[in-house]
Amino acid sequence: MTEIYSRFRLLPPPLIVIGMQRSGTSLVAAILKELGVYMGNVQLLIKEDQSLNTDAELKIERANCQMIRDGYGEDQAFWIVNERIFSRAGATWMDVRPLLSKLNSPIFIFNMRQLISKSTFHELRDYLESMPDDYSGQWGWKDPHNSLTLPLWLTIFPDAQVLHVKRAPEKVADNILRRQHDWQCDPPTGKPPLHKRLRNLIKYPHRFKASVMRRLASTTLTRETCLDLWRISVDECDTYKTLGDRFMEITYEEILEEPGKAVERLAAFCCIETDIEKRNRAESLVQRPIKR
Repeated sequence: MTEIYSRFRLLPPPLIVIGMQRSGTSLVAAILKELGVYMGNVQLLIKEDQSLNTDAELKIERANCQMIRDGYGEDQAFWIVNERIFSRAGATWMDVRPLLSKLNSPIFIFNMRQLISKSTFHELRDYLESMPDDYSGQWGWKDPHNSLTLPLWLTIFPDAQVLHVKRAPEKVADNILRRQHDWQCDPPTGKPPLHKRLRNLIKYPHRFKASVMRRLASTTLTRETCLDLWRISVDECDTYKTLGDRFMEITYEEILEEPGKAVERLAAFCCIETDIEKRNRAESLVQRPIKR
């Protein structure tokens, strides 16, 4: 048995959210968080004033969930480990084939299993920071990288539940290209002093992610490339249907169409008993498209 940090051993099997980026995985992460699933350190608003009253803290919590919904649902610790796996394979999110070929190598799988194992004592311990000491409920993380690195995570958490979030390929491609255009139209205007950059990296870790993604976006993506990435991701995710009742697929379109039913499906899959208030909060995160 692979050695991992003891706190992870005491928890039930995790819920691992997979799916092509821009498919709605962040929205699902926000819904899960509202339903009571511990999704890690995805709090993006810093509480400068520790004397905030309950109402102010509740507003911050709701704002956090909305930001997660809008595309910042990754726990930084798991994202960093996934990035490291991609890097060791010589892959990026825009060029995943090197990783796919490495996943056929027993040596690579062994080495990455060791990497993840060691990370549970280091980076991944940060994930547990805000988890109550006596917590024994559902927990998990979302990261589009998971769609390709999942075989490696399952060597550490073999009984994990897997939730695949799927979206129409044309919509995914549109979203990626729109994001790339926005990044290219809003390039960095200059670097602050080193000490400020380090402070901001610690205080606002999601900005590190954004800076990495911006650098990668300097390579122009085509619609064909986006659609190819979607096909690869979905093909990989579909292989986990063999997990039976430990696998669930939900589409972004069905969440928008019937958010109440989608929230109920997610709660049932996670075996979470929810009250009306929790379900209403989760459902309120869904922004239905305007019908014309």
